Amino acid sequence: MRVLALAHEGNPPAGHVTVSIGLATLPPEAPADVTTHALFSETDAALYRAKNAGRNQVICGEQSYMKPNSGTAS
Repeated sequence: MRVLALAHEGNPPAGHVTVSIGLATLPPEAPADVTTHALFSETDAALYRAKNAGRNQVICGEQSYMKPNSGTAS
């Protein structure tokens, strides 16, 4: 995207199209009760970290749902 430098006046201060990606993975060793909501929340948080890091970033979630009492169903 950076090479294309597509103009986007609605994206100050960059002035061009940027791509920010947040992602999360669910490893095979994840607890069986990890919820879809927890996975989407992790992805969303990673997306906002990518945007706050200056855009044009890919950030992977921190797998907080793998920690005890964090994002799992009760």
